[in-house]
Amino acid sequence: MSADSENCEYCNFAAARGRCSGEFASMTADEILYLFQDAGLQRIRERADRLLSDMIRLGEDKAFLRRLFEAFGGKRNKDSFSTLFEKTVLKYPDTVFQDHFEALIWGESGLLPFDGTGISDPDSFEKAKALWKEWSMIRPDAAKQIGWHKSAVFPFGSPERKIAALCAFLKKYGTNPSQILYDEFSESSTPEKMVNIFRVSDPFWEQRTGFASSPMLKKAVLISRKRASVLVCDVLIPHLAACAKLQKKPEAEKKIFSSAVLLPSPCSNSLITRTLQKWFPDPEKAEKEFLKNGAAMQGVLHLYNIHCRKCNENCAECTFSPAASTE
Repeated sequence: MSADSENCEYCNFAAARGRCSGEFASMTADEILYLFQDAGLQRIRERADRLLSDMIRLGEDKAFLRRLFEAFGGKRNKDSFSTLFEKTVLKYPDTVFQDHFEALIWGESGLLPFDGTGISDPDSFEKAKALWKEWSMIRPDAAKQIGWHKSAVFPFGSPERKIAALCAFLKKYGTNPSQILYDEFSESSTPEKMVNIFRVSDPFWEQRTGFASSPMLKKAVLISRKRASVLVCDVLIPHLAACAKLQKKPEAEKKIFSSAVLLPSPCSNSLITRTLQKWFPDPEKAEKEFLKNGAAMQGVLHLYNIHCRKCNENCAECTFSPAASTE
């Protein structure tokens, strides 16, 4: 990027853009990478502070589960999963949720077919019928429908598969996972180990996109490695850091935050792609050069939120400043 030809291209591009493009044009590749990493760590710290507030109000486990539900919902179904959290974790006694979480989550979601009705596949029919029977014996009232966004959703990203992944995680770590995760990952965590906690599996759902769908010939993982890396930055690291802060362990907290820089780069999304197109003349090259880890990817989102979104993506009104972007 320091070559004269690239600088010329960069400056011509920056002249037609906002202040951020001009700032990036004057920075070295390392400076941009460090800026993104620092901004990403700031974003994760802010999320940890919000989690800490929830921990004090709800308790460590419920605070973690709230964020877990929302993160599994993704952008399109975050609010729906938040409602599902309230209709399950907060609605039922802890012991009831612990013993029947799978049936409760499916039942309250409204995505469980009535007594297996309309399902032709025998395995799907038996699973749906068993879940319905369990849920119907526990529910205190008829579940109100949750609005799910299914249009323009890739079949492998269906709400049903996201719920299946959530249930698989709870089967693996239980409904009170906070201290388990903190003990296991805060002291001796590695990037691969942190990512793998979200690489959950369920043979039944790896072949289906819904109860009424036909089994697929080829299995599809519930959570990809890159998606798992996003969940580590969105959920696990902020939670572990909040736990360390709550327990007054500053060195552990610092170590937990720094692990975001070691994580593999998560999957990109349309917002990141659009943002890089505004900032750089060659966005594909910029993604490869600057988004090398989980913290850097989070940094792009943080900078977008405090600059691009603040001015409604009107580059002429951009107030971007590297010095003020990580404070």
